[in-house]
Amino acid sequence: MSDLPPDDPPPRRRRRRLGGWGGCLLWALAWLFVVAAGCSVGLVLRPDPHAPAQVASGQGWKVQVHNTKDGDKYVELVIGNEVRTAQCGFVVDGRFKETSYGVGGNQMVIFAGVPDGVTHVRLHLADGSRPLVETGKKKDIPYFVYLADVHDKGPSVLLDAQGQVVTP
Repeated sequence: MSDLPPDDPPPRRRRRRLGGWGGCLLWALAWLFVVAAGCSVGLVLRPDPHAPAQVASGQGWKVQVHNTKDGDKYVELVIGNEVRTAQCGFVVDGRFKETSYGVGGNQMVIFAGVPDGVTHVRLHLADGSRPLVETGKKKDIPYFVYLADVHDKGPSVLLDAQGQVVTP
């Protein structure tokens, strides 16, 4: 043991606090920063409501749907990166009209937008066959797509969930 006196304890440090409104101001600034950063990230990550959405595809082609800023609903066929044909409505001369387009290899893509409530489309193909095609809906756009070996002869028949004919 040593005869030396014990060391004095180290001096206590005093924490310095922000006085008055300083602490509240610091928290308010931090909150504003977090909100601004969150809104910025949200705007960047938000999907474009007018961007096309793919609904069907094959070798070298795809069918996509999209809404325009004016509220028009499009169904379009893209080959490569080029829109080859598109359909904005489905009634021509008072009757339902679909679009047929050759995509190579003796194959035809038959597609159209359809009215709400239509669940199936009965096609009339050039070879006499009458396939029943189920509809889909994406981006609030009802549509159908069918890949055939022959073109569409028409007229097609629109059907609801009970199998009743729907007049466009």
